[in-house]
Amino acid sequence: YIKGQILGNGNPTNILFFSKNNGKEETIDFKPSFFTKEKPYTAGAFSFEFKVWNRDNDNLSNLANETDSILSNVKKDLDDLCGISIYRDGIRVLPYGNRNNDWVRLDLRRVNNPTLRLSNNQIVGYVSIGLDTNPLLKDQSNREGIIESTAFEDLKEYIKIILNEVEQRRYRERPRENQPIEYSKRSLF
Repeated sequence: YIKGQILGNGNPTNILFFSKNNGKEETIDFKPSFFTKEKPYTAGAFSFEFKVWNRDNDNLSNLANETDSILSNVKKDLDDLCGISIYRDGIRVLPYGNRNNDWVRLDLRRVNNPTLRLSNNQIVGYVSIGLDTNPLLKDQSNREGIIESTAFEDLKEYIKIILNEVEQRRYRERPRENQPIEYSKRSLF
């Protein structure tokens, strides 16, 4: 998982990353280079938490064991819950986070690099915004979503920047198919 806050000026703070592979939570520091003086960050402050899973049977079987469940139920639950929800002042903004609502367009991004990029069905998470802290993120008149704007695009872009941090760390930790298998003398006989 990765969780933390983004300040109103776009600076990340209190970003915590945890990987089951190394078993430790660490504070990470990164500076997004996407936003510049010519293209400033406009979305405002938000907090977030994203939990990420590899969807192969081995990893999901481990999750099933940890939760006293079975593999098919874990897959179904992840399918039902996957995606990134938005909460404004503690109230969920629809349709973000609904099943098959890939509003950040993660699946499209994954097509170009499937071994590195995460898809929408590998993430369960949320972004928390506020009326006062995100005045440029305006609700649609039907109250079913946020108006497409520069600020909303900045929020989506920042989410991709955060997920890129996760993807880079995840990629470095994953075993590769072409890595030589190390055998001990004992295992050869």
